[in-house]
Amino acid sequence: MQMHYIISSAIIRLRKKKGSGLTVLEGMRQVAPPNTEIVFEKGSKVRERQPQSLERAREIALGSEQIVLVLGSSSARNFDMAFLKNGAVSSKGPNMDTGENVDVANLELPDCQLELYHTLRELNIPLTVVVISGRPNALAEVAQTADALVMAFYPGALGGLAIAETLFGKNNPSGKLPASLPYETGQLPVYYNQKNVVYQENYFDAKGAPLYPFGYGKSYSEFIYHKIRFEKRGLSVDELNRGATFHVEVELENVSDLAGKEVVQLYIRGRGGSITRRKRELKAFRKMEFLPKEIKKVCFKIGKKRT
Repeated sequence: MQMHYIISSAIIRLRKKKGSGLTVLEGMRQVAPPNTEIVFEKGSKVRERQPQSLERAREIALGSEQIVLVLGSSSARNFDMAFLKNGAVSSKGPNMDTGENVDVANLELPDCQLELYHTLRELNIPLTVVVISGRPNALAEVAQTADALVMAFYPGALGGLAIAETLFGKNNPSGKLPASLPYETGQLPVYYNQKNVVYQENYFDAKGAPLYPFGYGKSYSEFIYHKIRFEKRGLSVDELNRGATFHVEVELENVSDLAGKEVVQLYIRGRGGSITRRKRELKAFRKMEFLPKEIKKVCFKIGKKRT
């Protein structure tokens, strides 16, 4: 099998002074099974078109069975740049579009990256998109038309290896989003714990809910939640002050034939009080490991400090 791998050159550079790390490309070449050929072509920089590289990427992709396309943003620094006393960059290159003192007004991917995506998507070859980014991008089009999407944020020095192991099925993903991803920039704010006040959530011309909410994440395993139980439906203020707790129990089942992990999350919502509470508040979570077809119970205890 020949796998075609395209990445923006600024994204694959690892910013490090000591130690070692692996890019996604290096990780894929290390993890790929025998007889797998991985061909690399940039296709685009972070924010600059490369027409000749784009055409080469298309030509190589035509002979491939799979395409892995890495998009996103970059906070890579050239250390000959001018820095402020607080360490923030005061002069930036055209492809450094993320980081301290670097803000953008548009969360969609840059036009040159979307051009690369459209060029490869039109080939009707299975296409996986990996987004490496320091911000929650608006990815509606990619999410709806790509065959698979991995939101990696900044995965660290060995993130390239972790991503490669996930793509080739050697790692079963279990992560959850640390921030909500919007459909589009004009939709903001879409953070999950907004105040619980009365307002029109949807816009006239767009949805109000995010593309993917805080805490969302998929796995190669499939989990079903059963039988949520409460020991008590309510506690008085005096009982909470004396140390009483709510006990919440839920039963989970891994209905797949693949062992995996699931992050169980407990949210609360205040119905009233002297202050305005949030729509949802994450109060507890636990990562659990499951064998194929295994059923487990998890119990959370929520006391005064967490309410």
